[in-house]
Amino acid sequence: MTVKATSHTSVSPLQYAVYQCLCYYDIFNYPLKLEEIEASLPVTFHPVELLGAIHSLIDQQLLFTASNYYFIREHGIGMIAVREENEARYAKHKSRILRSGKWIARFPFVRGVAISGSCAKGVFPEDGDVDFFIITAKDRVWICRTCLILYKKIFLLNSKRFFCVNYFIDENNLIIPDQNVFVAHEIKFLRPIVNGQLHTRFLSQNQWTNRYLPNMQYFNNSLLSPYPHLRPVNKVIEWLLSGKLGAWVDHQLFKLTLQVWKRKFPDFNMEDFDLNLRSKKHVSKHHPRGFQKRVLNELERKLQKLKAEVV
Repeated sequence: MTVKATSHTSVSPLQYAVYQCLCYYDIFNYPLKLEEIEASLPVTFHPVELLGAIHSLIDQQLLFTASNYYFIREHGIGMIAVREENEARYAKHKSRILRSGKWIARFPFVRGVAISGSCAKGVFPEDGDVDFFIITAKDRVWICRTCLILYKKIFLLNSKRFFCVNYFIDENNLIIPDQNVFVAHEIKFLRPIVNGQLHTRFLSQNQWTNRYLPNMQYFNNSLLSPYPHLRPVNKVIEWLLSGKLGAWVDHQLFKLTLQVWKRKFPDFNMEDFDLNLRSKKHVSKHHPRGFQKRVLNELERKLQKLKAEVV
């Protein structure tokens, strides 16, 4: 089976997988090293065959290389400098990013914290934020979220540069329903800061990601720290809100937030609202810019350039 690219060029399934992989990262201006291609390929492969596929794509000028990086843009060498600048910025702020994550872990009902988004890949764009993925205690998503948002608004003057808390799920509802290549990457690249055991359970309940990234079996645990002891005041808060009172408060905060978001984003239809502002008892997702849909559309546009069809 071959995949026909144009009337003059044909590529094999493995070559197409390499091209598809690099198309995805091109959306983020992120050229890849060989080992990163190996980890991010959507198919299994033999190393020798992979090198042959890469060299063939280079010969056909569908793929370009410089300084041990690979990319699909003929004049994409500038992306290397951008990536290295963003890596340097991440390294500069790494200790502060970790402090933010560990601080989040000390809040009531927080059970797991992981870095997500760009910083999870070790890059920190100049106009980017530090995104955190948070797992809460059972049925306490909205109390937890409200505490963290109030802290951000009051003590950080609503700055999200190092404190963007935009995705919460509870420890009894770990399956992510959006199953596509974008979400698979976001999940696989999560870098847990505390509670590696819970993160392992989260990954085991989202094994569907292996359909998209079968070669990435292990998560990056280099940032893991021991789970912090709760401060006495937080222990008291958790005790006070552990029973029916806590369930009532959580439900009221859920309803209040949902009302605010529906007023704030009236142009979203039901489907887009659920995708970008998912608000349910066990999950809070706040991605009002619709980034997931934009990435998937852009990936499809880039792949259309190859005009691939199986024959």
